[in-house]
Amino acid sequence: MINNSLLIIGISALAGLGMGKLVNKLRIPTVAGYVLIGVILGSSILNIFPLSVLSKLTVVNEIALGFIAFSIGADLKYDIIKKLGKSIIFIGIFEALGAFILV
Repeated sequence: MINNSLLIIGISALAGLGMGKLVNKLRIPTVAGYVLIGVILGSSILNIFPLSVLSKLTVVNEIALGFIAFSIGADLKYDIIKKLGKSIIFIGIFEALGAFILV
């Protein structure tokens, strides 16, 4: 278990970068690599970064989410979204309804 906040940030950044590059070589989106390494290093599997420590780093979490959202947005192409518009709306509505009904 790691208690030093700067060490946690450094390890997270290096691990995320490495996993992002690895999954990108497998033609999987980089964001999936970030999520995967978070699950592995977080309290779900290895518990290297327990929830008690991560709760102190909420600012870092917000910045990381901003970078991930920017990364996703940079990959979107307007022409493709416009072409798939109706199906995207259809899928979004039914996903939201499905989640609402199940919850």
